[in-house]
Amino acid sequence: MKRCTACKQVIYCSKECQLLHWPNHKPSCLEFRVTGSNVCTSSTGLQTSSLPSTLPSSENSHRAEMTNMGDTVEEYSNGLSCSKNIDNKTDGKNFKKRNRGSEEGSSTDNAVLSTKGTEVDTVKIYIKHNKVKSELMVSLTDKGSSILQIISDHLSIPVSKLKLIHRGKIATSDNVKDMLFNKALFLAFGEISESEDGLEQSDIDLIVKQLNVERNLAIKCLRKTGNVVDAIIEIGNM
Repeated sequence: MKRCTACKQVIYCSKECQLLHWPNHKPSCLEFRVTGSNVCTSSTGLQTSSLPSTLPSSENSHRAEMTNMGDTVEEYSNGLSCSKNIDNKTDGKNFKKRNRGSEEGSSTDNAVLSTKGTEVDTVKIYIKHNKVKSELMVSLTDKGSSILQIISDHLSIPVSKLKLIHRGKIATSDNVKDMLFNKALFLAFGEISESEDGLEQSDIDLIVKQLNVERNLAIKCLRKTGNVVDAIIEIGNM
């Protein structure tokens, strides 16, 4: 147990308890030492009394020491409070930074996944026809028939005349999607469709229907002769 060394009237359980209680005990301690009477030291009953203007030198010295002790306790308490506030603010900032980092990281991850998703949905394949190698972007989400039509349009070969081979297997609308992967190579066979620019489509259709020949042949002969009659004679002489 610790007793107040100044007034000898209050007993504490520890030095820390005495330091914490000093701001409340200080007025009554000083008054008791000046007046020599017993006063209330409870936190609710303390009253600050006017002190004489003159005190014995020893009393003044002791009073100064006790005052400094009280100021030290207050500064220590204020320091703890301030430190806690600073720590809380710092923790708050760090928490926000961590959250912001997590959000940015999450955003970055989502962007990467989105990009990867786009890359997976579309692949680049190579097609070799008549010793000419070309590349084509194909979507994996398309149907097999649509993929063959895209390749047909790219090569200008009708789908009915197009023959695709990949690793020794003929590609069809049923299995072509299983053959698609990045940089897959296809060998294409088939006659390229002749351009119909400058020709009447009705003339081409007439020759094909009358002579039951391929459209490419009708186009070649019609372009060579310049009219339907001569084109028909040309094909008949073949």
